[in-house]
Amino acid sequence: MIDLKTSDTNTLDRLVAKLRRHPDAFDPGVNPRAVRVVLTSSAPLAERFGNYPAFIFFDGSHANYTPEQLARVCMISYNFKKLSRWKGKTPLPDEDRLRLSETIKKVHALGKPVRFWGAPDTETAWKTLLELGADYVNTDKPEACAAWLRK
Repeated sequence: MIDLKTSDTNTLDRLVAKLRRHPDAFDPGVNPRAVRVVLTSSAPLAERFGNYPAFIFFDGSHANYTPEQLARVCMISYNFKKLSRWKGKTPLPDEDRLRLSETIKKVHALGKPVRFWGAPDTETAWKTLLELGADYVNTDKPEACAAWLRK
């Protein structure tokens, strides 16, 4: 994933130009084992996905894409804080559990993995989100999370 920090299309255009110089590394049409490039944060609007090469994929932010747009979405990511105020230290409230579970099911029905950014960064939260079916754990504590996953 490449986290774009500016909404300026010049940044994305420069990135695409650099990646095009290495089709053997980034273009699955040239190399089936190419690195999958997924843009997140300041990615373009879905209506503009088609303006970029087919080897560029996007981190989706909702579940209402056209079939063509959805083909360019690698995963769908939600702001956890818009779905729950849970701090990850106590059991997840039932109402929040249901809301998160429904969100995960909706994304999985589209055939896409789901992640939540801004989620609590605790062992309880990691465990709960994985039990609910989240496909990725977002963390700013990679060593602690890796150690926990190895348990």
